[in-house]
Amino acid sequence: VTRDESGPWGQASNQIVKLVFDDQAVALITSGEGRSAHLAEQIGNKIGVPILTLSSDSTTTEINLPWIFRLGPTDTAQAEAFARNIYQSRKLQGVLLLRQNDRDGRMGGQAFLKAAGEMHALAPIQVTVNPERISEGLAAKDLSATQAVVIWADAPTAHLLLPGLRGLQPTVPVYLCRKGVDRDSSAVGPVSSSVGDDQIPNQWVASAPENSQARADFYQRYHQRFGTQPSIGEAEAYDAIRILAAALHQSGPNRTRLRDALTSVTNYAGASGIISFDHAGNDTSQVTLLKLK
Repeated sequence: VTRDESGPWGQASNQIVKLVFDDQAVALITSGEGRSAHLAEQIGNKIGVPILTLSSDSTTTEINLPWIFRLGPTDTAQAEAFARNIYQSRKLQGVLLLRQNDRDGRMGGQAFLKAAGEMHALAPIQVTVNPERISEGLAAKDLSATQAVVIWADAPTAHLLLPGLRGLQPTVPVYLCRKGVDRDSSAVGPVSSSVGDDQIPNQWVASAPENSQARADFYQRYHQRFGTQPSIGEAEAYDAIRILAAALHQSGPNRTRLRDALTSVTNYAGASGIISFDHAGNDTSQVTLLKLK
């Protein structure tokens, strides 16, 4: 691994190398940011270090590396859940796709376009949004025919988009990618209920099936300590640490044995949902939609 000192990603690479070699870390946990997940993946696979990632980027596990494990649904799984609800359950066609102009936005947007195409749906209207010029993207489009909105952007960008969007289209259902609710739960509110027959337009996120007791316990403890509700990303991070701790208890501080212990995780009742890993490190739990306040 080259110790490149130039730029933020070179610095991040150096930090990972330091953790692995100098600090002798037995595992790494990455955020939901796709580039950080790929960076850790490349280093971890070369060196042989287990990685738990919160990134939804489907490509991180497509090449079947033995060292990476993902919590939560992939971009593909989220896009398919959104498309089924929009095109099959609600019978809608006029869909606006707002995606951030970065890797995660592009990958998620492509996944939703593919899911819509497989259902032979009318192609969504695409708008690329820049966090520094949020209003320009919306103002440039006629949204009068919009029946549903899909947002593939990080939480700060989604938080900026929602007020203007609701001003133009106050009742349409809005579907947010996981990254859109991970860091700023106050933008859309905590998860409240799963999708049923209620067709009242609201805001939705894709998630693993709820484990009501584990989630309720975590939310209560988090609120008691911090005075606010956790985001889904924080629940996933909590689960990643607990899964890693349980696997370490079984394997000891040995990277290879730890990886083997992680491969056996099945039906783990976590705060973010029921978690199971397949041979490629994907979370194989069924994906459902949860309603956001």
